[in-house]
This record gives sequence, C-alpha cells and structure tokens, in this order.
Amino acid sequence: MTRRGLVAWLVLEVAACGASRPAARIAGASDRAAVGAPSDATDASTESGGETTGAAPARPSLPVPVLSTRLRAALDELAERVARVRGLAWRRLPDVEIEDAATIARRLRTLIPPDELERARATYVALGLLPSDVDVFALVAEVAAEQVVGYWDHKNDRLVIRNDVAAELSRGQGSPEARMTLAHELAHALQDQHLGLDAALAPDLDSDVSSAYRSLVEGDASLVMLAVLAEQSGVGLDLLVGQQVTLEQAIEQLRNARSSRLGDAPAVVRYAFLVPYVHGLGLAARLYRKGGFAAVDAAFRTPPRSMEQVLDPERYLAGERPERVELPDVAALREAGWSAVHDDTLGQVDLALYLGQRSASELDLAGARGWAGDRVRIYRHGDGSLAAVWNLRADRVADATRIAEALRETHRRLPAAVTASPPRVEHVGRDVLLVRGLDAALASSVVDAWRADRRAARRSAR
Repeated sequence: MTRRGLVAWLVLEVAACGASRPAARIAGASDRAAVGAPSDATDASTESGGETTGAAPARPSLPVPVLSTRLRAALDELAERVARVRGLAWRRLPDVEIEDAATIARRLRTLIPPDELERARATYVALGLLPSDVDVFALVAEVAAEQVVGYWDHKNDRLVIRNDVAAELSRGQGSPEARMTLAHELAHALQDQHLGLDAALAPDLDSDVSSAYRSLVEGDASLVMLAVLAEQSGVGLDLLVGQQVTLEQAIEQLRNARSSRLGDAPAVVRYAFLVPYVHGLGLAARLYRKGGFAAVDAAFRTPPRSMEQVLDPERYLAGERPERVELPDVAALREAGWSAVHDDTLGQVDLALYLGQRSASELDLAGARGWAGDRVRIYRHGDGSLAAVWNLRADRVADATRIAEALRETHRRLPAAVTASPPRVEHVGRDVLLVRGLDAALASSVVDAWRADRRAARRSAR
C-alpha cells in the first residue's frame, strides 16, 4: 500500500520533488500572457540572421527551438551557472517546453492519484485537521497550479516553463524571481542526472520518510538557488550560509510566502507545501557548512529517515533514527463494523500541526519536541464514519508526559461539536495514545488492547 503525505505525491510524481515553489508568482506578470502572442503579451519571435519574424500563435506545449534564440541563450547561461555552483556537470542539457497556466493545471489534475489522495484525506479528516466537506482533489490542484511557474518533469526528462515566465526571458526581462525559480528546477534536473530521484518515488514509503527525503531534495535545490543569487551579487555561498541571520531571513521569506489560494487553504495543506522548502533549506545549509555540496551529495546516499532529522539536522548527523512503533489489532472494532483502511507514520511535523490547532502558531514545533516515532491507523465504519488510533512515542518519559498534556490542552481548545464526543488520550511510559472518532466503549476497548500490548512489549524487552 502506498503511504504518502497529503501532497507529497504532488512533487514526487509531477516533478520528482521539484514541481512547486513558494512565492513562485511573478510580480507584474500576466497569467494570460502567452508565448507567441502580440507585443503587449510577449516577444516570442524567432531571430535569425539579424531579421526577426513573428512566431505562430501559442500552443499549450511549445518546443523551445520555435522561440527566440534569446530565450535559449538565457536558459543555457542559467544552466551553466547552476552546474558551476552545484559542482555537477551536465550529462545532457534538459529539453525545455512551454505550457500555459491552464495546461499546467490540467496536467496536474491528471497526475493526482485518487486512491492515495483519498487515504491522505481520510487520515487528516479522522484527525480533525481537514474539514470533511473539503474537496481535497480540487484544492490541491488549484494550489499547485497557482504555485507552479516552472517544474522539472522527472518522468519525461524535461523542464517545463510557464509561458509568461518564458515571455519575460525571451524579452531579456526575466525577473530575479523567475530566474531563481528556474535555477531551482534546473538543480532538480542535475539531481536527477547525478543523484537519482527514483528513490523518492518508492511506493512503500511512509509519509514521514517521504517528507524527509523530499525536504532534502527541495532544500538542496533551494540552496543552489541561493548560491546562484549569491554569485550574481558577488557574495560567496560560504559567507551566506555562515551568516545565520542572513540564512534565517531567507528561510523566513519562504515561510511567509503565500499566494491567495495557498493562504486560504487549511494549515495541513499549507505546511505540506512549505515545510520541505523552509526546513529542507536549513538541513541543506547545515550539510553545506559541514562539507560543502559533497556533504549534500552524501546525504542523498543515506537520506534522512524522519522529519525530526530535518527539523534538527544534528540528529541526522548523529545518526539518530526514529523508533519503529506498532499498533495492536483490536477485535472489538471489527465486530462493531470498523475496518482498518490505512496505516502510516506521520512524523513530528504532523504532531506539531495537531498541537497547533486553534492557536496563533498553527504549527507547535516546541510542543512536538521529544518525538521519537509514531504509528497511526485509520478506521472506516460501514456508515462512512472515520476514526483514528495514533500511538506516539517520545524520547523520554518526561517528554511523553508533556506531549500527553499538550494533546489534552489542544482538545480543550476544540469546538463543542468535537468535545461532545471528546478524543481520548492515554499515557504509559514513553508512549502516548490518541483515540478519535469512537464511542466511549470502543475507545476503552482500544485502550485496553494497547495497554496489554505495551505490557507485553516491556516483558519481551527484559
């Protein structure tokens, strides 16, 4: 069974971890600008022998050779710069195609795997992080289409550029934002050629592992983006990553970048888009300080296995791995008409999102500190109802006690409609159990089975 986070599939399937980037909208650019349109929309002409002839009207997908040589030259110059700062030579320059925003949106919708998205939707609805009436399929497609101005298409080995961005570059007026976006996506093409992104597409990855790998991929590409910017500004990347204040400013800009649709999305969707870039950049910068891009390359061979390692790179460098957590079978649930539909490991970020509900922060990373592992199981009743059983493990008993109390405090902030059948929180040693969506009798059956399982585990560990 495929196990990925809510939008992990988006970047992994569409662009091998490079489809979208926060703040990717181009200031002043028209979404309706089309390559090949008349002068006020674009200068998509073909230059040859000093003469300029107008190009044919724009098509949804247009090979670059039909466009101006100025655009090809701009892309080649940027590709050379990306390869130089990253320290990886091009085995072959990627093919480039132009697509308009509507075509990109349609393509993204066709690439959404409905079964995976439904499992993710069920998980977050059961945990109360998504309203049950949200059309997640439409929401994710809209957010992705709004964010994408260029992407690396891993499956078809091509760089796709949105037409308004291509128009700017063909006029020699490419904005810094457009150039940085394309540098980011060219970095993904280099990753694909040298480091192999197929591991990111493995279908049996849990959400936490998948998100951690994606954060490494996006963090590396974001660091390349900063390296290109630093080189253009005459500032070395060594100096930039060594100045923590400057790096934190870059990370803060990523964190605060919101489009209208992304800004309106539920927190679990927003942070699924933003976290890999924001905290992935922090991880990549720490690796770079340790040993340059060679240390980043090494991380692709032994990638982080949890978002905890991304949030705290020292844990990754120390080789600290998450603990494996299992959930017991509960016969009473089957007898009552409940079927297990999905098992997953969600990770520290999802715990932080859960603890951040109905709070100003939305993402309570401090409250989620001490996470050591987790396992969630989602159940569906014959009537369509959803329930969640989530076993969280902490580093220490004191951390588990604090997390259990933070969960209870979170539940006290929830609206009356939820607290009328309140979630249940139990705590044994380093383990915390959260049960949602079950009546009191069935919740007690789950707790009893879990406590018995914990006692058996302690006996076998002696």
